[in-house]
Amino acid sequence: MSPVIGTILMCALLIMLVAVVTTFVFASASDLSRNDPLANFEISQDGTTVVVVHAGGDVIDAENLYVVSESGGLLGNYAGTDGQACETAVSTVQTGTECHIPEFSGGELYIVWHTDGRTEVLCRGVMFDEL
Repeated sequence: MSPVIGTILMCALLIMLVAVVTTFVFASASDLSRNDPLANFEISQDGTTVVVVHAGGDVIDAENLYVVSESGGLLGNYAGTDGQACETAVSTVQTGTECHIPEFSGGELYIVWHTDGRTEVLCRGVMFDEL
């Protein structure tokens, strides 16, 4: 009787494992199909000005790319249509595009892509010393 119960429990465990793996695979596949941009950014500080450079990856519509400060909240988007985050507004953000943020007060800075109710943090957790 004991080997039969053990076999039934092993089959049940195998079925549960297959269900968990299948759920994980399908969830990962749906995340990949969302077409969120993939981009790298480099952030540096020159005195009180922060310089954010698109270092590679997808070209992004500047109206959908925001700069957010942990201490100051939303600084605006790259295009300047929702607050002026960068000294110079641009229409598209591609490799080499720079955003100069003057008089940055320090803390964490985030580069956030937002469109159609979807939001993705593209660069996060960059810590600057308080100025």
